[in-house]
Amino acid sequence: MKKFDISTVILVLGAVLPILGGLLHILIIFGGYYWHQYFHAPQFILESVSAGTWLAPIAGIIVASLFILSGLYALSAAGLVRRLPFLKLGLLVIGILFTVRGLLLFHLIYWKPEVIDAFRVISGLIFLFSGLAFLVGTYFRWSKI
Repeated sequence: MKKFDISTVILVLGAVLPILGGLLHILIIFGGYYWHQYFHAPQFILESVSAGTWLAPIAGIIVASLFILSGLYALSAAGLVRRLPFLKLGLLVIGILFTVRGLLLFHLIYWKPEVIDAFRVISGLIFLFSGLAFLVGTYFRWSKI
């Protein structure tokens, strides 16, 4: 049985959330207008769903692919999938972007508390947790990547 160190566990935890987020974005495509609206899709995406154009599903697939790919980068660093190109750079960029996105929650809470709802809080905390997991896991695993 393979023994996992703490960096592997941290990276796997960081990978699970964006992968689930990617799968959720695929489900939203099939959920229709109300799913898009519930998950705070921008107005132009809602208009695309209403009009039946290809913009919304293509955008959803692109976003889902980016989330799943980011999760694969963390799994690659953990040694659970093959090594991906530019692994160290990719982990740092993803970790920084996710962390900054998560920290924006606190900016909103301070400057625009009227727009805060459960979705914004949960998604902000997910991004923050995942971003920090990418950065901390990468830091502890740096020499093995």
